[in-house]
Amino acid sequence: MVVGQCSAPACAGAAARWIEYGIGVGRIPPRAHTGGCPMSSGSGSGSGSGSRSRSRPATAQSVREVLLTVPNAVACPLCLPDSELGLLEC
Repeated sequence: MVVGQCSAPACAGAAARWIEYGIGVGRIPPRAHTGGCPMSSGSGSGSGSGSRSRSRPATAQSVREVLLTVPNAVACPLCLPDSELGLLEC
């Protein structure tokens, strides 16, 4: 299983969270999104266009793990999954 990939029945259909993977051999997960994020929808133009094909549904715990442990992984600045998961420090 890929790090952060959700195989639970709850992830079927529209996922609450997504982890976007890079291109290439290493395919590190550089960015995490919430389910309704326009950057991960694959519609329209811009940097998010088509990124859904490189994204996998994820659980809240796997998104936390990626954001806290994967070097250079970031939360999407539009949908703020880190805020949703309570990962921001005051």
